[in-house]
Amino acid sequence: MHSSSVSRLGEIISDTEIWRGYRTASLRILDFRRVAADRDAQQIERNKQLIVSFWNSSHSLLAASDYSREFGNEVTQSLSLSQAERRLRLEAAPKTPPVVTVVSKAFRRNPDVVAEVLQNAAGYCESCRSKAPFHRSSDGSPYLEIHHRIPLAEGGDDTVDNSVALCPNCHRKAHFG
Repeated sequence: MHSSSVSRLGEIISDTEIWRGYRTASLRILDFRRVAADRDAQQIERNKQLIVSFWNSSHSLLAASDYSREFGNEVTQSLSLSQAERRLRLEAAPKTPPVVTVVSKAFRRNPDVVAEVLQNAAGYCESCRSKAPFHRSSDGSPYLEIHHRIPLAEGGDDTVDNSVALCPNCHRKAHFG
């Protein structure tokens, strides 16, 4: 995403008028009887309550990248404190964390690319050459993750040539070094 798009997305996300309008529109849609003609009246009321609860709550709305960056900065700040300072903060901290709503963009990946790369890897990480660390409980296949050499978010292609099968440790290393 270009920086101007990210900047505009940030403006939209932080514009409370947009979200108030969205909330109002959501409630109007639920009240529109033709759309909900065959729905149970109790279900309509539950949906209204869920929407009202969501929009009246103290949710923060963040872009996924902003949330990750902010959290990483907070961890770095916490690590710079003495253990005594951190323990005081832990004593005062709420036990239940606040809820944030994270907005992210995802790519609809080509399943044939994934299947081909996994089959070519034959259960071995293409970086460290170790056997997959475990097998999926769903189908017993070796657990490896597909990594794009040139990330999709940076214009990389979803192709076999741009993909490798990595163990979770090597995949994290590829992203966080």
